[in-house]
Amino acid sequence: MWVLYIVLAPTIVLQAAWLIRKKMYRDTAVFAAVSLSGFGLWASIASGRPIILNALIGRIIDAAISLLSG
Repeated sequence: MWVLYIVLAPTIVLQAAWLIRKKMYRDTAVFAAVSLSGFGLWASIASGRPIILNALIGRIIDAAISLLSG
């Protein structure tokens, strides 16, 4: 688990800093959004509590349907 934080977190930060230094702000935003969401998913898997996306998406759809049916 700690290896994930020790290796992946500085890699993400250094890459984002390099993109900002090159004034690629849109690329930085896209990179940060994708990297941090992936980091969150891998961190949950490494900690033994994986997020099951199908169940999460199903809950969102059920909530939307209940809001629409009123």
